[in-house]
Amino acid sequence: MVAGVFLEKPDSEVHWLDTGTGLVEQVASTRVQFEEIMRSSPDLLDEWFLPPLVERLHAAGKRPAVGECYGFTILPIFAEGKYDTDNMFVVPVREQLIGMADIHRQLNELPEGVSVQIKVTD
Repeated sequence: MVAGVFLEKPDSEVHWLDTGTGLVEQVASTRVQFEEIMRSSPDLLDEWFLPPLVERLHAAGKRPAVGECYGFTILPIFAEGKYDTDNMFVVPVREQLIGMADIHRQLNELPEGVSVQIKVTD
């Protein structure tokens, strides 16, 4: 629900894609290992799924339906972007993934520390 997707590669590795920052990280060598981590590592569950933030979002009336997730007004990759209820909104999953992929692709081509201005067009 909050900025992350888990991907299983054909070789069985499981990776976490953080759509807020554009980072991809291997989190397990196999699905079985990933499932074990899910059962035994509450700290990682908190990091990956952010339950306190989801509770605050729900309390603020921001409740995704099936096929929806949370998006960011300002991405956490920027200093002004926060994982906070005021910076998040409900968005269709497809729109979130495609939009974030495009933005991170463009940002990846820029030098570190450069100032950017994002323009949204129809």
